Amino acid sequence: MIIKKTALLLIMAAIGGCGTHRKTDDLKTIRHESSNLSRSRASGFSLTSAPYVTQGIGDISAAHIAVIRDIMATRAVRMHHYLWHTLRRGMDFLDTEELAFVTSLGWEPPSYSSRDDRAGEDFLYMHRLMIETLNQGFASQGLDPIAGWSDIPGPDDQDYPFEQNGSYASSQAGYDAIKKAELKFEDDEYLRTITLGRLGQEMESQIHNSLHNRWSQATLPDLGNNPKSPRVELTNEPPADWIYDSPDYDYLGAPYGSQVHPIFWKLHGWIDLRMSQWLKANNFQTIGFTDACVVEKSCYRWQGTWAGPGHQGSHHKMTSNNIFQTIQNKLKADPKIRPTVESLSEKLSRYSEF
Repeated sequence: MIIKKTALLLIMAAIGGCGTHRKTDDLKTIRHESSNLSRSRASGFSLTSAPYVTQGIGDISAAHIAVIRDIMATRAVRMHHYLWHTLRRGMDFLDTEELAFVTSLGWEPPSYSSRDDRAGEDFLYMHRLMIETLNQGFASQGLDPIAGWSDIPGPDDQDYPFEQNGSYASSQAGYDAIKKAELKFEDDEYLRTITLGRLGQEMESQIHNSLHNRWSQATLPDLGNNPKSPRVELTNEPPADWIYDSPDYDYLGAPYGSQVHPIFWKLHGWIDLRMSQWLKANNFQTIGFTDACVVEKSCYRWQGTWAGPGHQGSHHKMTSNNIFQTIQNKLKADPKIRPTVESLSEKLSRYSEF
């Protein structure tokens, strides 16, 4: 077994101090849900592993993919990524009762549509945490990190081919728009005119979603009549054999599955490189949390650090616990809130794809 699994908890420690990378002593142990939960297949359905699982893809080896699946296919990680994206995008549309319920759970992200720079930094910060968490898993197996794309692959690229999936992003016009955005975000002069938060917001809306959609699978036939992206009912935890928890569910177009797909790490590696480029273009050498960053002019201090459900404010760490159990406890204490949780589930499901 690649990394020993234990039941319950995923802890991702954030970037500490003024450094761009965390010190080894600060890294937290990655713990996974039990294999019979994350690796199970739904009765009557089974997903077929994509060829790259055993063959690798581009410069991503099969050994790398095994680590990705071991860490990123657990229900805890899937739920974290799903809720982080859907809550940020859906917060503006929650009614008073839904917002109160979200707040009672400690889920208070800046709105996706907010012009507050924190929202853009949240996007860069949380995904850097994911990259660092995965790199820890790679290091434990003697593997180098996956390098982000230096250039976004074109239509004829043989290493990272895409399918014509019907999305605008997979068309020639879609690629042209991606290339235009790529050139903009790689331009030092442009990077010097915007804040880091603005960079995060613009990349999320102008290129991130398009990259996900361009490389999304055209079909997932093994799902039968099930949709490509699951609707998560927060009032009822899915069964242990839910097909969407299979490690072979890696639909790049939905936050419940995308992080299991190896191309996720190439495209987010490219995005992370743009953050590093912004820092250099604006005369920063490092990025961090501490007050020393206020004094040290070469250190940029994070302004947005919402890492998702379970984020503990100034502790700067991200925890994915049993979200369903937390909600069940609240429902038992106050059954009248069930309609509110059901409507919240429905609203968040509207943002279950990129």
